Amino acid sequence: MQGSFTGYIKRICIHPDWSGKGIGTKLMRFAEDRIFSVKPNVFLCVSSFNLKAKELYLKLGYEVIGEIKDYIVSGYSEIVLRKTKGPIHS
Repeated sequence: MQGSFTGYIKRICIHPDWSGKGIGTKLMRFAEDRIFSVKPNVFLCVSSFNLKAKELYLKLGYEVIGEIKDYIVSGYSEIVLRKTKGPIHS
């Protein structure tokens, strides 16, 4: 929650046995509530091959704001997403 890129969710993981049961959505809502209590933006990255996660984030209201090519895995991108309640300074 400090620095110039505040409100960044670094990682969220769900065991495959629990996938599709709403746990990811609950974890995301928890993180969003915490971040939005002090900051107006939530950011995260998702690998371009992780279609299920990207679909969830878009469904939760995130917008694609950028792409980092060949960052983690050659031939794939990290998609940068943002959910916002407004600018840092109004």
